[in-house]
Amino acid sequence: MTEGVLFETQRLIVRKLILTDLKAFHELQGNPNVMRFVNSKVGDFNENKLELDRLIQFYDKPGNEFQIYAVILKNTQNLIGTVALVKMDGEEEIGYRFIERLWGNGFGKEIVPALIEHCRKLGISEIVAYAAYENKASLKIIEQNDFVYEKDSFAEDIDQLERKYKLKL
Repeated sequence: MTEGVLFETQRLIVRKLILTDLKAFHELQGNPNVMRFVNSKVGDFNENKLELDRLIQFYDKPGNEFQIYAVILKNTQNLIGTVALVKMDGEEEIGYRFIERLWGNGFGKEIVPALIEHCRKLGISEIVAYAAYENKASLKIIEQNDFVYEKDSFAEDIDQLERKYKLKL
């Protein structure tokens, strides 16, 4: 694997974000349909540039527990989404999002098992995943990967009901 690459799947590469990802990163972060299920606001181009810079700087921060990585489509080498591995409230949380025009291609279904395996290799013993109740595609992917439903709660930051799942590794 090349520098900065965390893992690969049949069609995807997960690597550190880089500044040249900005155009696609903005397409992702600037889309209200993508952002409606996460606790982030839709950003304009300058806000998304600042966010990308901030996420890149986190890689060199000692003890960083907020890691967002690029998902690259192998055959084009283009950024098509991001994955997250974030420690919050003592729990390791995973997440993913993809550019809307690429929804329906099975990328979520492909990336989640690889992200789970990456967590195993890191020695993580348990991960959590959250999905908005309205996000049926993500709920299905989480359940297909043997996560166990834990609870529903109202997420004020996204103004909707979400489900929490856990997976022992």
